[in-house]
Amino acid sequence: MTAHTLPASHPFTTVRDLLRYAVSRFTAAGLVFGHGSENAYDEAAYLILHTLHLPIDTLEPFMDARLLPEEVAAVLQVIARRAVARDRIRSLTPEQRQQLSATRDAFRTERQRVVEQVRTGSVTREQARQQLQNWRREHRPNVGLRGPRPNGDGN
Repeated sequence: MTAHTLPASHPFTTVRDLLRYAVSRFTAAGLVFGHGSENAYDEAAYLILHTLHLPIDTLEPFMDARLLPEEVAAVLQVIARRAVARDRIRSLTPEQRQQLSATRDAFRTERQRVVEQVRTGSVTREQARQQLQNWRREHRPNVGLRGPRPNGDGN
């Protein structure tokens, strides 16, 4: 098996199989995350669910679903594009591109508001920095595949 192809009789039949394979491929490829995913698991889950046209916030009910050969092929193609060709997630899914654009625009607006508060003296630079960090934390794309975040509220 080369970096670009799979044997004709690959062993993948379920979402769980593909998820494990994708996480291994992404980790081995040394991919960098941060555009909606924090790690190989979240990115693999998002790409698999998106490719299969499943709800991106509901992984568990589909983990052991048996996939059609054409579904497996479509997911493997996306995994290869991400791991081998190193295509960014935003180029793989139009929805991700739109979400990133909307978040970027909203952040620019928030940043302008906070800069104005600093300029007028209503907040200090440190308070402004904290406001922007909080905004990023609250508004980062959250696929929500592994349950609540460490703070316990799902964000």
